[in-house]
Amino acid sequence: MTKLERFEPTEEGDMVPVQLSAISIGAWVRDEDAEAIEQERDALKAKLEYADTRIRRLETCVEDFLELTEVPDANCSCHLGPPCRDCVEYGSIREVRALANALLKERGV
Repeated sequence: MTKLERFEPTEEGDMVPVQLSAISIGAWVRDEDAEAIEQERDALKAKLEYADTRIRRLETCVEDFLELTEVPDANCSCHLGPPCRDCVEYGSIREVRALANALLKERGV
């Protein structure tokens, strides 16, 4: 860590030297705060990496779901007598597949 010293006034008005450190985000902070800031930054970085890993896993699960849930083309005849067999057997899965495809498209997968 790069060090710097500057003078700051005390409550009594005296000027005292204060040690500063350069932290990774390019800011100068008091030495006593530098380590805590770096630890917090490292913890946030780890959380982001974990979140990215979870998102990739979920995307893989959605892709697997789409692969494993093939449904025939819609053959709805609800206009004759609702609900038709096609809607009963495949309506829900078609809705979920449409949502899954939209989510993957939104993520650019």
